[in-house]
Amino acid sequence: MTEAGRVWAGGGLARQDRHEAETDAAFFGLSLPGPEAGQSFGLWAENWPAFDAYLAVSNQWRTTPLFGAPPHYSGLDYAACAVAWTHAGIPMTPALWMDFRAIEAGAKDALNSR
Repeated sequence: MTEAGRVWAGGGLARQDRHEAETDAAFFGLSLPGPEAGQSFGLWAENWPAFDAYLAVSNQWRTTPLFGAPPHYSGLDYAACAVAWTHAGIPMTPALWMDFRAIEAGAKDALNSR
């Protein structure tokens, strides 16, 4: 689950999304870097609810500005997350919370290592 967060934060794209991104890049005369040989990422079906919960709140990061450097990602704003999950109809259970936190940890690690 931590790897799902790292892939999200590192810009990992689903095949359809990658095709769209490549088309957009080509329009501007750019090309996207390809995935490294042998690298792929898949998400097991039982992990989709946690990843969906993460995607619903993936814009709720608390950051600390660092002058002359990228911001530090402290973690997600859980109060804002609770509101978003309520409106999205995502019931948070203890098991889902544990999986969600693993994804958040992976994303935070990747975001802070840029």
